[in-house]
Amino acid sequence: MLRPVVVATVALALAAVPATAAPGARTATATYTTPGGVEPVLSGDSDINGTRYGSATVFTRRGETRVDIVATDTNGLPVAFEIAQDTDGDGAKDWYSGPFCGRTPAAVRFKAQRRELIVLINAGECGAGVSAPTTGTVTARLA
Repeated sequence: MLRPVVVATVALALAAVPATAAPGARTATATYTTPGGVEPVLSGDSDINGTRYGSATVFTRRGETRVDIVATDTNGLPVAFEIAQDTDGDGAKDWYSGPFCGRTPAAVRFKAQRRELIVLINAGECGAGVSAPTTGTVTARLA
């Protein structure tokens, strides 16, 4: 009679352990409020009382090395953006990619795993049009 209880207990314990297989592609979303820079003049963001403005942050995981990004603004206009990363953990952005308009044309290989990717939202030039972001969403496909 104890045998079914032991089997059930082991099965429950194994179900609680996360899989250790290589990670596959995943999608992450983040929101932004206001632009942080003006393309092609400057990029940046600011942190005011613990709230970040002018960017959206996506956290990377071990094994992830590439990202495809789509930025969508509530006003329907294209969004100019750059991707940045603090690769050494000193608090300063030291790797950049872009500028991009609305989406990355192909997967971008970023520098450091298990560090945040900062999508810097910019006003100004965006392709043949203008980026005038208000609030919106960044969708990142990481692999």
